[in-house]
Amino acid sequence: MAGQRTHGNEENVTETSTGVEVGQAMPAFELPDEEGHPFNLLEQLLEGPVVLVFYRGDW
Repeated sequence: MAGQRTHGNEENVTETSTGVEVGQAMPAFELPDEEGHPFNLLEQLLEGPVVLVFYRGDW
């Protein structure tokens, strides 16, 4: 479907999505960390609670 992405069992995400709402479960993802190493949310949650901080990259 145009304008939508689907990943496995996750909910459809549209390009106009506003993000995660308070109390909503964070979808699984893997992204590079600040040093370029892969960060996998599910693997980190196995070790304990996770605090995510998103910041603007190149100012």
